[in-house]
Amino acid sequence: MAYRMTASQKSRHENALDSFHPVFAAKIKIVISQLRGKGWHAYIHQGKTRTEAQAKKNAKEGDGIVNSWHRKDVHKSLRAQVVELYAADIIDARWAWGGEAASKSHQFWKDLGAFAKANGLAWGGDWKKKDVAHVEMAIVESSLEVNFRDSVVI
Repeated sequence: MAYRMTASQKSRHENALDSFHPVFAAKIKIVISQLRGKGWHAYIHQGKTRTEAQAKKNAKEGDGIVNSWHRKDVHKSLRAQVVELYAADIIDARWAWGGEAASKSHQFWKDLGAFAKANGLAWGGDWKKKDVAHVEMAIVESSLEVNFRDSVVI
């Protein structure tokens, strides 16, 4: 039988999707579908959108993500401007981060990472400080000066 989200989970999931850039939302929908196809009860627990203005506000208030991805080194290397970063925490409704999924090597996290990366998303499980539920994508507005041979535009 197919998994049915609770009303609260459905609301969180849909609100997150509605807040995302259409490209990121489409990729997330594919990842969720792939996870559910393997029998997981996957849904978006939390969606995040970070802009330069939000990072500055967080830095001023000392809360949240204070390091902006709108860094000069990124601008220089990409010759582009990062417009926004979209992120989602995707979990299995049966465990969230506990129970069987408390281990960062649980198969759900491995499948999430594989599907996320296959769809061009960054996965927090690859980070030094692992965040296995986290997937993200930067939306980049390229300048006309971009040399596509030596630049990566995500």
